[in-house]
Amino acid sequence: MAPGEEQGASASQPGGFRFPWTFDKREAGGEAVEVEAVPVTVIRVPAQTTVVTPPAVRPAVGGAPRRRWGKLTTQYDSDTNVFQNKLSTRLWHDRIKLKASWDFLPEERRFEGPTLGVFTKVFSAQLNVPEEAPFLTFTQPLGRNLKLRYEHDVKEHEGALVAQAESQSKGLRGNGVFAVNEKTLITGSVACPLGQLSYQHFDDAVPAGVTAALKLPLLRGTLLAEGHSALRTLDLTYRYKDDDVTVIPSVLLPTLQSSCVFKRRFNNGHKVSFRYFPGTTEFDTQYKYSRRSLLYKAGYTSSQGVFWAGLWAGKKDDPVTKEKRRLKWQLMLQVDQKNPENASLLFGFKKRFDIGWF
Repeated sequence: MAPGEEQGASASQPGGFRFPWTFDKREAGGEAVEVEAVPVTVIRVPAQTTVVTPPAVRPAVGGAPRRRWGKLTTQYDSDTNVFQNKLSTRLWHDRIKLKASWDFLPEERRFEGPTLGVFTKVFSAQLNVPEEAPFLTFTQPLGRNLKLRYEHDVKEHEGALVAQAESQSKGLRGNGVFAVNEKTLITGSVACPLGQLSYQHFDDAVPAGVTAALKLPLLRGTLLAEGHSALRTLDLTYRYKDDDVTVIPSVLLPTLQSSCVFKRRFNNGHKVSFRYFPGTTEFDTQYKYSRRSLLYKAGYTSSQGVFWAGLWAGKKDDPVTKEKRRLKWQLMLQVDQKNPENASLLFGFKKRFDIGWF
């Protein structure tokens, strides 16, 4: 190996650059000769930075962005045979929201409503047009963890003061509803990670009641004790859950009514659940299969003697605004064990439409 070749190989630098004044081999007239390379200046170019820009929002003619005027949401349930419609839009950089809702009854071929509303962070007003019943709400936050809200029914001349407090760091929550006219505490609750204490007093005919719930860890599970002062009952529920199995026995004192729920999860979204009521012949069983946004369920309810099966498209807990297709629908078939010819098919859907661009 020639000396010039060794020097050139050892002087090379990473990145494909060669150090100045290195020797190289060149062919001249069929003979390999060594010539001295011309000194060069190495200029390193910094890596090109890629700037990711958000996609344009429906660009209009002339390059100006367009905004959606509003959205219309329609919901239908064949069980009630009622179309529920909601129309909303936002103004002033989303600081004000306008809403209108109404129902359509196909059998009677008539509309019910509408109910009109305007909403902001500190004030909201709703008006039921047929009943001429305005409802006003004023909200005032006091610090980071306390918020006060005053609700006033103009037609009934009734008002209520609502206080809400929450500490996310310590898991503490509290709220209370105070009736201004009756000067009575309607509801109130205080919650912590170990349980909750609530109070309810809606009507003088019904005695006020206090509900206390306590949650404690027990045997790799959770024990929930819930007592009602008005009903004079104590409900004890134990819940054990791991990755595949869930067991939930419960008993109600002093009647000793009990139940037991068993759930088993298999691979690929297959789940089976069984609920049994000791001392009776009643039981419920259910099979569930989920895949992406589709959910299939089938089961039997012994108390009603009904076999049923249903198919849902769209996640149950997510609003329709988060669905890619902005559509959720469901089909359910119910077959009576005693009268199979009286089977019923239920249908429902919820669809969102984007209205107008400007």
